[in-house]
Amino acid sequence: MDNECCYGKAFLSVGCNRELFLCNIRQFVDFSLEDYIIDEMIRCLCEFSPNHIKVLHKNILQKVEIEKHVWIESEKQGKNVKTEATYEWIIKYAHHFNHWYEREFGDKFRNNFHDNDYYDMNFAK
Repeated sequence: MDNECCYGKAFLSVGCNRELFLCNIRQFVDFSLEDYIIDEMIRCLCEFSPNHIKVLHKNILQKVEIEKHVWIESEKQGKNVKTEATYEWIIKYAHHFNHWYEREFGDKFRNNFHDNDYYDMNFAK
């Protein structure tokens, strides 16, 4: 099986070593990451960049909120309403989520990332 289909390049660059990967990620965030977010980052992240990390983190949290909304609405209606509930969440709650996210996490990502910061990272030998 091709590793890149299962893991992001950033994870592969540390030899699929979770602790080494986390050590590098922690250089860019000023808060703790939950395991399910780390697992999703390992799967998806293609670069060590604060912008990529922030977008991915936000998308994972947003996905979880949408899935909760879909579940609640499906339970209420007694059938799967994934498409309708997803659209409803986007219309009703995405704006509020974006404001919440920026308040909660917006300033907790390093903005001063430079190419020479790669020298501080640990890579698999």
